[in-house]
Amino acid sequence: MTGRYSILYLPEAVRELIDIHDMIAAYAGIHIAGQKLADIEAVTKRLAEMPYKAPIRDGFPSGLRTIPAGQKAVICFTVDDEEQTVRIVAISYAGSDWMSKARDRLESFR
Repeated sequence: MTGRYSILYLPEAVRELIDIHDMIAAYAGIHIAGQKLADIEAVTKRLAEMPYKAPIRDGFPSGLRTIPAGQKAVICFTVDDEEQTVRIVAISYAGSDWMSKARDRLESFR
């Protein structure tokens, strides 16, 4: 591993970020929602420099890795050394079912 990796969000993961923001904004306000999203995005950006920070999860296809972000989020991602890319597969918040989402999306890569 050399250099910075690029970060690529699956469209579903982008949608999840928007949904997380909207959900938090509805009960805690826009300022808090923005802070929570900034926490998630900070962890994601650090993956460009340290893509192997999290171990591969057993029982998932395509080398899925997960890392906590903020207090309640989980980022699901894969690392492609050939393309020097970290692919953000799913982002969950407050106990949402990241396992099913990630598994379904990874199986579509096959």
